[in-house]
Amino acid sequence: MDIFQADRKLSGDCDFELIQLGSCGLHVVNGAFRMGNKKSGWDIEGFLRAFYSLFKDSPARRAKFLELTENAATPKKFCAIRWTENIDIVDRALELLPSLRIYVNTVTPKPDVRSYNFLDHAIRDPLLEAKLHFFRHVASILQPFLTTFQTPKPMAPMLADACEQMIRKLLSFFIKASVLTEAKTRKDLLKIDINPQSGKTNYN
Repeated sequence: MDIFQADRKLSGDCDFELIQLGSCGLHVVNGAFRMGNKKSGWDIEGFLRAFYSLFKDSPARRAKFLELTENAATPKKFCAIRWTENIDIVDRALELLPSLRIYVNTVTPKPDVRSYNFLDHAIRDPLLEAKLHFFRHVASILQPFLTTFQTPKPMAPMLADACEQMIRKLLSFFIKASVLTEAKTRKDLLKIDINPQSGKTNYN
């Protein structure tokens, strides 16, 4: 949000900053989403990359996939720069997941490539589909913020409300509704103890 900073020389060499909003909120939100996914250990990025890589530039594998599954759709490429742009990529992966399981379990000979080995291991996770849905849902909460505030328009007055709404939605995943309701102000919201080791009963 550095575009909102302005220096005015009112007298002599003194500089006055009009407003300081800190680092770019767009980068902070995108970076937090990326880091959160990595800290989860789910490696959604690895799964989506492997899915795309297995069939990229391989007409033979795509033909075999179509033969075994009767599904002509193909996975989409993962976007490593703007993670919230991967909603469509996850949607396609969820659409193809049943077909991927058929392909991995029945294809012969087995492709001797790293992406196939990764997928062979990934599809054995009974929570894979749930993890993909969770990834998608969090991205869908963050994406409107990034879309709204990527503009040269003077959006600073709306920033606080947008951040509060976004944080409340994210906290609602694991913080009790009663705790969030009691947090009347933004300052109260930031004081909520989210440390599971604290012994407090704030969690769902």
